[in-house]
Amino acid sequence: MGMNKKTIKDVDLKGKKVFCRVDYNVPFDENMNITNDTRIQATNINKEKAKRKNYFLIGLSSAASVAILVGCFFLLKSYSSVLDPDIATFAVNTKADLPLTEETLLILAEDNVVSLKEKETEITYDSVEIKTNQESIQKEKSAAYNQLVIPRGKRSVLTFADGSKVWVNAGTRVIYPVEFEKDKREIYVDGEIYIEVARDENRPFYVRTKDMNVRVLGTKFNVTAYESEAIRSVVLAQGCVQVETARTPKAILAPNQMFSSADGKENISQVDVEQAISWINGLYCFQSADLGIVLQRLSTYYGVNVEFDPALSKIKCSGKIDLKDNFETVINGLTFVAPISYAYDEQYKTYRVVKK
Repeated sequence: MGMNKKTIKDVDLKGKKVFCRVDYNVPFDENMNITNDTRIQATNINKEKAKRKNYFLIGLSSAASVAILVGCFFLLKSYSSVLDPDIATFAVNTKADLPLTEETLLILAEDNVVSLKEKETEITYDSVEIKTNQESIQKEKSAAYNQLVIPRGKRSVLTFADGSKVWVNAGTRVIYPVEFEKDKREIYVDGEIYIEVARDENRPFYVRTKDMNVRVLGTKFNVTAYESEAIRSVVLAQGCVQVETARTPKAILAPNQMFSSADGKENISQVDVEQAISWINGLYCFQSADLGIVLQRLSTYYGVNVEFDPALSKIKCSGKIDLKDNFETVINGLTFVAPISYAYDEQYKTYRVVKK
């Protein structure tokens, strides 16, 4: 590709499945406590080095199949009969008007946009005002729908007046009414959120996306629905959700289950919820994932441009990454355990990753 490859260490993957480990000095215990020191080590599990204490595990194989957390379409009834289409229409009509920004934007009205510079922001709605890290704003200055736009490399926590709390991941847009209606609560998501819905049997809560809806009364779950990606997923942490798609009439998720859909295939599987929602604690966990998807998500989480060789999509990996480490440390660590090399293109401000 006409670039200098930065090769740290080759890993022989020929003819067999190899498990390699990188030690970031991140103790992945049940409480997910993180240490700040960073060091990297690579090892073949078949050799004596495997007895070292390791915290970052990546399994690599040349298998072409990919298992990824992916998406689904959630409905209890048809869209038209359950949800007022106004919020979806608003989402579509306003998306093209969004400015490119490196700051978190709280759009209260066409002429009232609050820019938040912090990497992690907190926004809270109560009965009369909206509170951010920087100021308090009267609700009367807001339009019917508000938007929270999180750029790449940042996250936010949004609390609604009903007590429902939403963790909003990087590269995500959330649209919601400044006041929920008397008979329902409804938001629109383009991206990824984890939400803890305050129970209200008289007002079901709907999370709507371009292709799916989730209806609950009070529960905790993760929704991944980036409109720029073909994959979707919902992971249930607590409570119950009912699922319906064109392929699946009705399915009910129990806690620790994920309904997934990709490439025309849908299934329900058991998952580790703590891994699925680890991003709210500053970790990125993935299991049997396409390395290309991992790189794409890292690009979103860190707010950096990454281009990669399509051949990397044939490599599956599992692991945990401390998002508090800088991107250079993370991509450098991956070269120890994956058959990849990378270089930074200063002109285009892009990391280019290729298969060795």
